[in-house]
Amino acid sequence: MPNELIITKGAYKITKKFRRVQQRHEEHAHSWNDRVRGPNPKNSLMRLLKLIGFYLALYVCIAIVLICNFAIVFNLRVPENQPHEPRCTSLSSVPGNFVGSRKMIRYTPDQRLGITPYVQQIYKFVEKYGNDGIRHLRACNLDNNWGYNTGLPCVLLKLNFAHNFTPITYSDTFSLPKEVPNDLYDYILQLSLEQRTYRIWVGCSFMDNITDARIEYIPNRYYDTDGLFEKEYVYLQYISENMTAKQSYENPAYRRVVGVQFRNLPMNRDITVKCVAWAKNIPMGVGSIYLVFHLKGLEVFPNPDPDDDY
Repeated sequence: MPNELIITKGAYKITKKFRRVQQRHEEHAHSWNDRVRGPNPKNSLMRLLKLIGFYLALYVCIAIVLICNFAIVFNLRVPENQPHEPRCTSLSSVPGNFVGSRKMIRYTPDQRLGITPYVQQIYKFVEKYGNDGIRHLRACNLDNNWGYNTGLPCVLLKLNFAHNFTPITYSDTFSLPKEVPNDLYDYILQLSLEQRTYRIWVGCSFMDNITDARIEYIPNRYYDTDGLFEKEYVYLQYISENMTAKQSYENPAYRRVVGVQFRNLPMNRDITVKCVAWAKNIPMGVGSIYLVFHLKGLEVFPNPDPDDDY
């Protein structure tokens, strides 16, 4: 047949080999889904009830687990005011800056800028005790600078709060340890038996050979243990007019603070002081602190004694 008699119908390609590829892929995917998921379940009332029951059982199990966890936590938790193990109190001090394990107090008495950081530290510490704390330590702050402006620096010694702590005190000189300073021993010795009981004694001593310096304790050189480690102390206040008793409430936190005032400290040298709270169940390691004073000046700063007669 002549070529000019052949009439073409357009572009074409051979598809015999691949014409059912797409169809076979779809059939294979459908069969694979049937093997993995199974045939699509028919919607029925029984199937709906089974689903509801399954989720109800799941949520009930979750609720039981949560309730058990809350019960365990609630029963085994440690109450805020009753820890599992009673802690022992410890001694801390204000002001000063730590240099190692010791607190350094370095200043020039007649320079305002030098004493301001220490004065501010004490005021910030005392303000949380309110008027009770200010009255309690008034003798330490006669110059309104806690003695740092007049050469009578005051350091506040605080017994830190301890839950369920009952101090066992020294009520006689025979049971005092040999490390007790002589001046504290003599102080306790001259007290009556009633004045010795239920008191945690405070003693500060110079670690250097210093003879002229003096130490005074404000208001006393002991902590009265009556309600000392309670968050709120209730006591009976008697009205003198008709001798009727009235319940009063006190925050004993300020009574855990004793002021220690130093007089006649030597100038231009480091003066190391060790302060200890003495009780039978307060270990020396937590009941003692070290202070280092260094007063700068050309001569000994005058320390006026209010007991002197002029």
